[in-house]
Amino acid sequence: MTFVISLNGLVYGVYETIDLVRLNLLIILFYNLERGNIELSCYEDLLDYLKSESFSEGTFYIPHFQTSIKQLDITIEDFKSEKNGSCPLEYIMNHINWRFMELEKKMEHDVRVKVTFPGENAKDHSLGEPYFTDWKYVDSKNHKTLTDSLRDYITAKIEVLEKRFKGRVHFGEVMYQNANEHNIQVWSANGVNWNLPEGNDIPGKYQAEEMKFQGPGVYGIVVTPLYGYHSLVPEEYEK
Repeated sequence: MTFVISLNGLVYGVYETIDLVRLNLLIILFYNLERGNIELSCYEDLLDYLKSESFSEGTFYIPHFQTSIKQLDITIEDFKSEKNGSCPLEYIMNHINWRFMELEKKMEHDVRVKVTFPGENAKDHSLGEPYFTDWKYVDSKNHKTLTDSLRDYITAKIEVLEKRFKGRVHFGEVMYQNANEHNIQVWSANGVNWNLPEGNDIPGKYQAEEMKFQGPGVYGIVVTPLYGYHSLVPEEYEK
């Protein structure tokens, strides 16, 4: 967990432990007491919270504590810390799994539906390939492990489709002019352009440029974490 303390609307500090949050709140309180910005009774009241052995992130949400620190224009926010690239990879894989499930439904529903993936075959696909360098910014140390895992995961998903729907999974260059309700073109997308309202221009580069516009058969799958990865599946799927 990472904690952000803001003072007077500006970030005062970012801390990884409750003890550092406690220490810096004590410093802020003492600073305000010295300058007469806080009454002694309020200072001592807050001091009781901060010196308590049970002080934790749960204390932030106690109404009396919240009211007291707001009077000093102090806010505390907590965020889940992500130590390496495994966390964004899990989110992206979850999205990929859901998108492949949706592809299966479309192919089950209508035997005329065919799917084209970029690349030569299931093992030599290029779904995600253009964006693999993006993962260096997430975790430079484990970049290759992350992208190898992503590639293998997509390969496994394509192979499942090939076995279930023989003759209906194809490979090659994915293009907008080949996309329609019976010919799905699967392309490497990001968290911004993967599923726009129909008719919208698709921003981006690589395969996104070939797609041009969102429409029937234009089927983006997010493969990069750089444009966001926390809201890539519907709530009902999460449940």
